[in-house]
Amino acid sequence: MKLTKGQETRIRIIKISTELFLKKGLYNITFSQIAKAAKITQPAIYRHFKDMDDLFLESCKYWVTESVIYINQNADNLESAELQIRQYLERHLIYTVKNRSHDALLFGLYYYSMRSQKMLDFYLDLKNRSLLRLKRILNFGNIDRSWAVQDVDALAETIHSLLVGEVIKILIEPDQQAAQIAFERMINLFKKLTV
Repeated sequence: MKLTKGQETRIRIIKISTELFLKKGLYNITFSQIAKAAKITQPAIYRHFKDMDDLFLESCKYWVTESVIYINQNADNLESAELQIRQYLERHLIYTVKNRSHDALLFGLYYYSMRSQKMLDFYLDLKNRSLLRLKRILNFGNIDRSWAVQDVDALAETIHSLLVGEVIKILIEPDQQAAQIAFERMINLFKKLTV
């Protein structure tokens, strides 16, 4: 599907502002600086975003959509829950290594969510979608007898928290092998939790 000129401009603003958010911080940049970097006028930004919080939130939504597409690609076509959980964890970690700035932006969302109800709502929705995906995989594993998890909700929360911890480690110490190391650690922990 071909993008309109307005859609292309919106995406360019998001990509450039993401770079600036990460270099200078959310409230240390202006629409004027973004417009200059994007080679557009400042009013062009206001046609797409009402203020800096709106731009930051929409940037997070854009990158979340990109990551979800990558993480969930072909996941439902995998025949076993074990393969689904492996793909879910591995793709999360690989995405983080390849796109550190995007995940760093999402941690900014967590930090700034205390300032804005819209940001908090989006953060909570994002977390709930992740938990829902994990619960579906865990329930499928109970059905296909890959494991016998008694408290699916609690295990989904645990896996989510452990995954967030591994993502933070990758963001702090980037390493090409970080995803593989984190993935092996997550799989070993998952096996211990589902025995």
